[in-house]
Amino acid sequence: MSKIIKIWILVISIGLSYASASTMDIRHNGYGANSIVKLTYAGGNLAGPAGVYMFDKSGSTGEGNDWSDGTRTVFGFCMDLNQSTSYNYSSYYMIAPEDGPNPYGPMGSAKANLLRELWANHFDPSWVGNGPFTLAQKHNAAAFDASIWEIIYEVPCNGMNVSDGSGTFYLRSATTDYTSISGIANGWLGSLTGSGPFADLLSLSSPQYQDMLTLGPPAVPEPATIAFLLTGLFGFVRIRRNKC
Repeated sequence: MSKIIKIWILVISIGLSYASASTMDIRHNGYGANSIVKLTYAGGNLAGPAGVYMFDKSGSTGEGNDWSDGTRTVFGFCMDLNQSTSYNYSSYYMIAPEDGPNPYGPMGSAKANLLRELWANHFDPSWVGNGPFTLAQKHNAAAFDASIWEIIYEVPCNGMNVSDGSGTFYLRSATTDYTSISGIANGWLGSLTGSGPFADLLSLSSPQYQDMLTLGPPAVPEPATIAFLLTGLFGFVRIRRNKC
């Protein structure tokens, strides 16, 4: 099968994924536990909060109705370093992590399972909410977000080390409490095997704004049909995306 045909099949399959997905209308409303970090991504230097993002919710479709509308009722961790969040309501698609983030993805099942394992072993719900938060909570939440970025943007090109300056993404030493945050993240990443346990996660995905990784309720199933359609395509996409 030619590369052009494979690309068109990929586009159609992702389109089916979004067409069948539930939605959630949310707007960014501040942060839970977080720390300011400075990082390099794709050769550019960025700075901002790493940690829990809090959202107001107003409206939804399908499984999105499992979340209550209200102030700061949804939380997530940034997956997408290419875009920003919105303080106005925007409709997000609810998709499997392996299908995101938009526009970088799909990341594929191997990376998605590392994220599920990271969450199952190291996420702490005390990071979510209004605070106040301890310095340790802020460092841990920032390390968790940095670990998510490392898995999405570095694996398998440069292993799993948020302080490795040779990769596409890494934390810069100018980050507040760099030693603590990078040390925590690298310790967690080094413990991952890809074999579980796995948390039930989903991606809140938007073409215009940052995609968010969050914990899915039991009512949100894995989209088995879409996964079947994409099974033969992930290997092709990973080869194309993972050229370092």
